[in-house]
Amino acid sequence: MMPNDPSYYGRVNLDLLQLIPADASAVLEVGCGAGALGAAWKREHPQTRYYGIEAMP
Repeated sequence: MMPNDPSYYGRVNLDLLQLIPADASAVLEVGCGAGALGAAWKREHPQTRYYGIEAMP
């Protein structure tokens, strides 16, 4: 998928999701797109502070 593909910004990268330590108290995602990865993480780890930065509006 390419960044000009609208679905690119809303997908969850499952490989990356599995790399986040389960005991993380905070996560910073640079290039978070529409926030799908963060939403997936928060469903399973609601206590984690999750921040996302995206350059594209």
